[in-house]
Amino acid sequence: SLGLVGSEMCIRDRIKADPRFLDWATATRRGAILWWKPAHCCTFVGWVNRDGRQYAAILDNNYPGRFELTPPEQFVRLWAGYGGFALTVLDDPASSLPYRSYEVIQ
Repeated sequence: SLGLVGSEMCIRDRIKADPRFLDWATATRRGAILWWKPAHCCTFVGWVNRDGRQYAAILDNNYPGRFELTPPEQFVRLWAGYGGFALTVLDDPASSLPYRSYEVIQ
């Protein structure tokens, strides 16, 4: 569904675990929040490649500075099991690209 919050911010959500929504959020540098783990919302940062393999990068506020990397098939299965909900902002500005949290950015 598409809705207007306040006067400017549009939001979009999907009820089912549809990775195409997260593909779009990643391609447009938005990221998303999603139900991840029982009764907990986390931030989907994007799809990242590590050692030649693709992973979903999840940032949990209980473990700041550390990405949880999950292979795509496992991620979609678990996400669907937690309800498959995701939400992102449609308007700019877009979030920054994911980076390795242990790297120093200068």
